[in-house]
Amino acid sequence: MRRRRSRSSTSVRAAGYKRTGNRHAGISQMSIEMRGEAASTEPLYDRAAIEYLSRCLDATEAGASSHWREMHADFRYADEKLSGLRGFGTYRPRSDRLRSFAHRMLQQRWRRMGRGFPDFPRIEAAAFTVARRQGRIYNLDVLRQTLTLSYLLSRIPRALAPGEIVVVIGDGYGTFSSIVLETCRGVRVVCVNLVKTLLVDMLFIARAVPGVRQALVTDAASMKSALADRTAQVVAIRADDSSLVRLAPASLAVNIASMQEMNPWTIAHYFDVLRSGPRRVAFYCCNREEKVLPDGTVVRFADYPWRAEDDVLEDELCPWHQNYYSAWPPFVHPSDGPSRHRLTRLASSAGDT
Repeated sequence: MRRRRSRSSTSVRAAGYKRTGNRHAGISQMSIEMRGEAASTEPLYDRAAIEYLSRCLDATEAGASSHWREMHADFRYADEKLSGLRGFGTYRPRSDRLRSFAHRMLQQRWRRMGRGFPDFPRIEAAAFTVARRQGRIYNLDVLRQTLTLSYLLSRIPRALAPGEIVVVIGDGYGTFSSIVLETCRGVRVVCVNLVKTLLVDMLFIARAVPGVRQALVTDAASMKSALADRTAQVVAIRADDSSLVRLAPASLAVNIASMQEMNPWTIAHYFDVLRSGPRRVAFYCCNREEKVLPDGTVVRFADYPWRAEDDVLEDELCPWHQNYYSAWPPFVHPSDGPSRHRLTRLASSAGDT
């Protein structure tokens, strides 16, 4: 049980689907044809989506910062096996009960934070199930996502009501998306990520939520088709196609600990996309107050393109992101830097209605 280290590498069997055969001017759609295959104008579902993404792994992505170019350097997906997973969050395979018990004991500080949220026991029970199905220990990464969703249900429950759409930007192992799908019945998730990370998200969501139907979209036509298909619980979008998010009538967007790893112009693009959708969206953003990327780029929470017209519901240091635990005394340690969370109703590009 160690702190989350973005430089660590993980290898894991990807058992979600069985194989069926051998500077932003707007981060617009990826125009590169992958191995001679042009982007689809219809959604690609489940295994077909995974196979398509696996053919895109060597593509250069405009939205990849120096952080992610470094983290993705050793990524591989072959023969249903993932390797070289760095920066995706902490993945610890389930092992013996003693280790799981030790995690449980060290998590008491964070679990006490959940007492203030009525839905926490229900959300945590589902998150345990998600972790078990994904073959991992219920670690601090999963517990933090549990606390976040419990918090959001206590503050803006209508944004997570049946029929709503939640945009998750930069999930890791599909954890937050999976917990939402398990606990918020009727809610659909739009999952946006860099290609390699999106592949992992889709594989792990498939593990966590049996029978889930996932649609990968690459253009406006496929996005509209997927949104019209109520059986598609997850709509997956590559980061370089993220302008498609504008088409989704989302009630809520969530970014947890990944904008801190983006270039400032990428962050500005996501804000523009969220502000220009068909509805005014609630945005939960939890990130380091400041982080320096490998190329020296400094990313500051205060410099994100917030507006005075935004309706801020919460703005404080996030209680469950200030520390981490380990097996070594004093067991609870301060994180690399303070993380702030802000819940806001973003003003629209038109000035809001």
